[in-house]
Amino acid sequence: MNLMEHRLLSFQSLQNVFYCPNCSHISEYREIEPLICPKCKKPAENRVFVRVRDLSGNLIGKRLILKGMIVGEGVDKTIPVDIIARCDICGVTYELNLKKPEYKELLEKLFFIKKEKVESEIEGALPRGPCKVDKGHKWLFDYRGWLDFREVKIQDLIEFEEAQEREAETRSGVGILLEKTNVKNGLLDCEVMVAPDNRIMLLVYRVTPLELTEGDLKKEDFDKIKAVFQGKNLKELEMLCDRIIAPEIRGRSKAKLAAALTALSPTWFRSGEFKEIPGCLRTLFFGDPRTGKGMILRWFYQMGIAGHAVGETASRTGLVYAIDPELKILSWGVLPLNDGRMVSIEGMHGLSSEEMKRFREVLIQQRAEVTRFIKGSAWCRTRILADVNPNQPSLSSNYPYICVALLDCKPFYDPIDLTRWDLFIPFRREDVAVEEMYGKPPRPTEDEVWALISLVKWLWSRRIGDIKITEEAFKEAKKQFKELYDEYACETIPVIHNGTLWTILRLSIALAALKFNTSNNAKLIVESQHVIEAV
Repeated sequence: MNLMEHRLLSFQSLQNVFYCPNCSHISEYREIEPLICPKCKKPAENRVFVRVRDLSGNLIGKRLILKGMIVGEGVDKTIPVDIIARCDICGVTYELNLKKPEYKELLEKLFFIKKEKVESEIEGALPRGPCKVDKGHKWLFDYRGWLDFREVKIQDLIEFEEAQEREAETRSGVGILLEKTNVKNGLLDCEVMVAPDNRIMLLVYRVTPLELTEGDLKKEDFDKIKAVFQGKNLKELEMLCDRIIAPEIRGRSKAKLAAALTALSPTWFRSGEFKEIPGCLRTLFFGDPRTGKGMILRWFYQMGIAGHAVGETASRTGLVYAIDPELKILSWGVLPLNDGRMVSIEGMHGLSSEEMKRFREVLIQQRAEVTRFIKGSAWCRTRILADVNPNQPSLSSNYPYICVALLDCKPFYDPIDLTRWDLFIPFRREDVAVEEMYGKPPRPTEDEVWALISLVKWLWSRRIGDIKITEEAFKEAKKQFKELYDEYACETIPVIHNGTLWTILRLSIALAALKFNTSNNAKLIVESQHVIEAV
C-alpha cells in the first residue's frame, strides 16, 4: 500500500497526529470534528507519533504511530479469541470474544502464558454464578476463532535527513505483531502494554510499508539537482563525484563514479519484450589493503544513503539473518532491512562460509527464505557496494593479470559467483601518487552534496513504469553486449557472461539518472548515448 508523502514523517517524537486506518495517510493534528482523512475521505483517528527510544509507561494504553524496522521475530504462535464455554454439569453457556475492549487485559495476558494455563485464565473471566454442585461449574471450551501472533524486535528507522541520529538504531523495543507480513521497514500502528515481567512492550496491529514519493522533493530540491548534474558530460560527472563522495580519498574518481551509479540504479526495469528485470547494481572494490575502499563505502552510510556491515561482524549478526536457538528469535540482517535501498559491506573476505552461502542465495533470488524451526521470508532487492581483499597483498606484484586476483578472493573461489556482480573496480597502491594522496582535497558545496542525496531519493521513488528505455537504446545495448561478449567472455573468469546485457542496461539507467535526463521530473529517459557512455 502506498503511504502518505514521506516528508510528513519528519514529526517530532511524542507529537499528536491524525492517522487514517483505511489508507495509512498521516497528517498534523488539528482540533477539528469530525476527523476525516483528507486523502480518502474515510474516518481518521488520533495517534501519538513516537520513537522506540521514547517509549515509556506514560504511553500505556495509547494508540501510537511508530516509524520502525522489524529487526527480529520469533516463532508463529496462536491463542483462542472466539470462545464458547459450556458447563458440563448445568449446561449454562457463555460466549466470549477476547477482541472486545472488556477482555483486553485477559488477551494481553494470554500472549505470555503456556498452553496448559490458557483455560484456567479464561475461566477467571467467566461468571461465578451458582451451579448444581457446590464445587461450581465444570467448563468445557469450544474454540471457534484464533489470533496468530509472533514476538518481534523493533528499532527506529533512520532516514536520509536523520543520519546524525544513527546511534538510536541500537535501541530496540520488543512487541507482539498481530499481522502476518513480510514488510520489515514501515509505519507501525501499535499501542504500549506491560508484560508480566513489567517490560514495556508494543502491541503491533499492522505494518504499512514506507515508500518514497515525489512529494519528498520540493521545487528547490529539483532546482539543485538540475544545477549540479544536468548538462554535464561523463568526465565532468566523474570529477563531481570525486569531489562529493569521500573527498579526503584522492585519485579514486572512477571508483566514486561507480559508487554513485550503484546508488542510482533502479529496483526493477523493463526493456524490449522483457518484463520485470532486477535493476539493483552490485559493485565490488577489490585490491590492495589501505587504499581507501572502506572510506568510500562508509561515506554512503554516514550520509544516510546505505546500511552498513563489516565482514567479521556480519559473520556473527548475519548479512541475511541469524537465529538465536535459546531465545527462538530470528534476527534479520542488513540486506533484508534495507530492501529497496542500498548496503555497503566492508571486508567481504571476512564472511564465514555459512554466511557466504546465505549471501549467495540472496544474490540469486533477491529474497531470503528461512525454513528452520523458525520460518520467515523477506525481500532483499538491495543495491550493494562492497570491498574485498585478495589473499596476496599486491595486485601488481602477485598476479599476472588484475582480473586473476578475483579468483583469489575468498568469496569467489567458485568462479560462478562472479556472475552475480556487475562492476569490479581494482585498487592498487601505485594508482595514487603520495603527493596526491596527502594533498588538500577539494571540498564540495552543501548544494552539491544535497543534490546527490536528493537525486538518490528521486531515483528510488521511480516505479517500473517511470523508467523508459528507448528502442534505440535497447538496440545499442545488445550491440555493445555482443562486442564485449565476443572479445572478453571467459568461463575461467566470467566477469563478462550471458547476463552482461542486463548489467549494461542497469549502468545506462543509472547514468541517465546521474544526468537527470527527464523533462517533467517524473519519467527517466534512457537513450542510446547513455548506453555508449556506460560501456
